[in-house]
Amino acid sequence: MKSRFKTLLCLILVLALSASLFTLSAAASGTYQLETNEVCHGLVVHEFDTVVADAGLNRAIGSYCSGLNYSHEGRYLLVDGCPIAAGTYWLRGTATLIDGSTEDYEIIIVVGDDPFYIPVESPMPMPAPVITKDPTGESLMEGESAMFIARAENAEKIEWFLVDPERRNYNAPGYVASLYPGFSFTGRNSEVFEIYNVPLELDGWSAVCVFTNSGDSIESSPAEITVTEFKAESPTITSHPQGVSKTKGESTILSVLANNESGGTLKYQWYMSNTGSQNLNPISGANSSSYTPPQTVGTVYYTVAVWTSYNDRDSAKIYSNPAAVTYTEVKPSATPRPTATPTPVVSPSVSAVPSPEQTSPVQKERGASGLLLGLVVAMVLSAALAAVILLILRKNAKQAEEPTPAPITQIMLSDIRPEAKPIVAEKPRQHTSVWQCSCGALNDSQFCTQCGKPRFQKRSCSNCGWTPDSPNQVPRFCPECGTAFDNE
Repeated sequence: MKSRFKTLLCLILVLALSASLFTLSAAASGTYQLETNEVCHGLVVHEFDTVVADAGLNRAIGSYCSGLNYSHEGRYLLVDGCPIAAGTYWLRGTATLIDGSTEDYEIIIVVGDDPFYIPVESPMPMPAPVITKDPTGESLMEGESAMFIARAENAEKIEWFLVDPERRNYNAPGYVASLYPGFSFTGRNSEVFEIYNVPLELDGWSAVCVFTNSGDSIESSPAEITVTEFKAESPTITSHPQGVSKTKGESTILSVLANNESGGTLKYQWYMSNTGSQNLNPISGANSSSYTPPQTVGTVYYTVAVWTSYNDRDSAKIYSNPAAVTYTEVKPSATPRPTATPTPVVSPSVSAVPSPEQTSPVQKERGASGLLLGLVVAMVLSAALAAVILLILRKNAKQAEEPTPAPITQIMLSDIRPEAKPIVAEKPRQHTSVWQCSCGALNDSQFCTQCGKPRFQKRSCSNCGWTPDSPNQVPRFCPECGTAFDNE
């Protein structure tokens, strides 16, 4: 009777345990067989998707095996100790991972020969993944990006991790991004993994790819990340802005050229000053390699600062030579001075009077005085002209009584002006015939214009009246009668 009761109780316990195992089989990670009093150290009983956060292992339910301790390191659940009592023990819970996600886990440990343990049949495991391409190391400057590529066969899951130089922690990229603002990544679960804006602190770290399937997992070789610190070097100014002198209305453009050999981006800032290179005042918005100064009358000095910037790191600023820009007012166009007009001969009936619209009161007063003076001068000139005419008439009358009339000297009207120089009338020539001098020159005056010899009168023979053809070729004796000519 008692044996039947024990058999029935065993069947009930086996059915209850089988039901519980069936219920938890979906989350079961594996079953491990240990012997009583078997010492184990660092036995990996579960592998999480990523690193477990500190204090992230939460054992919700389970049966405790005396002598065994559970712990986690990185992304692995470990068992340490020595089991004392035989039996079947299980552990189920939820772990908080370093990237903030959660993962369920369940462990079954069979110690000794447990008559109540019914092993759960598992499907045929897949072949372990085989890596066909390991990622390669990358060298870059801080703030730059890097790409890693890895491939494997028979892999159902791909995960990338960033491992510290000591190879102790497999860090999810999301956790690294939380440590270094600005750092980002793509492709954590693909063959191509990229990281951006890499900080200098990741120098010496490695990128590792883990390939997993239902049968096993395998890690790639670590691809080391070498990050070099960016040291911005100041650029060199090759062309300084040049000073100019302009008139308002004429624009000018100041420019600067700089040589950048250290990489990064050239930055500019223009300054103005009234004293040259001192008391520099930054000009708002003037942040390019050229600047158009305002047309301010006077001299203003302009200077530009140039530097290199890379990932919010700036080099020392280099300042250009000051450029003096001078602007002057536009000069009004000069009014042409009136040209001097010759004083006309004013008759008593003609007078020049400006219109009232064109004269001011002062000009009117001056004009009246000038008009009166002009009338006086006109009267004096008229009297003088009348006297001259009367004198000329008397002289002509006297010459008319003489046998040989003398030419009347003509007096021009301009000759009687007060400031004019009198014109002397030319004397009429008495001889108008052309004669040939002994030097061969032809003349119509009393003396030769080439040698100065006087002109001889035509001479004739005192006996017969014969006259030579040329007055300069008079023979010593008359060819007709032989009378001697006096050639002296």
